[in-house]
Amino acid sequence: IKSDIIAEITALLSFSALSNNDKVGLILFSDQIEQYSPPRKGKRNALKILRDILYYKSDNKGTKIEKATEFVWKISKKRSIIFIISDFYDEGYEHSLRILSRKHDVVAFRIVDPSEITIPDAGIMHMQDPETGKKITVNTSSKRFRENFHSYMNQQSLDLEKNFKKMKIDLLTIKTNEDYIPNLIKFFKNRVKRIRKG
Repeated sequence: IKSDIIAEITALLSFSALSNNDKVGLILFSDQIEQYSPPRKGKRNALKILRDILYYKSDNKGTKIEKATEFVWKISKKRSIIFIISDFYDEGYEHSLRILSRKHDVVAFRIVDPSEITIPDAGIMHMQDPETGKKITVNTSSKRFRENFHSYMNQQSLDLEKNFKKMKIDLLTIKTNEDYIPNLIKFFKNRVKRIRKG
């Protein structure tokens, strides 16, 4: 599930920073800032970050990426590498993210559950948006509905990739039903090559 993969990637990034003797911090957010751990060095800090994310529980279901990006922009004085791990099912954050990417090196990991982008033929279904709580009833037996939904979700992904490319933000989409490690290694190798070329 998404939360497990987010925890795993956070652990990998934290211990990578530890091995490079870099500082690492953490911001947990929903539709508000839930928790903030300032950037620090050391194994104790890396373990604390891992513990924080593993035991993180929030009563808030919404997502407000804008809040998080504005918070980072205010507290981060020196240029840093900022990793944003989210499904990016949100709106209205592009402007603040663009401003943040001008000041920092922003890297985005988009975590996607394939069941959210493809609807099976299962007859009448009652669906609820986990972000807003809004409920709708749909007929998933309708081929046209399934195709339209799939097309819409694909277009959302293409638009996201296009916008991030414009902002010069590296983006990796990780699917919950796949082994993401090979793609993650390839992603970072390509990133290092590109940075070295300048």
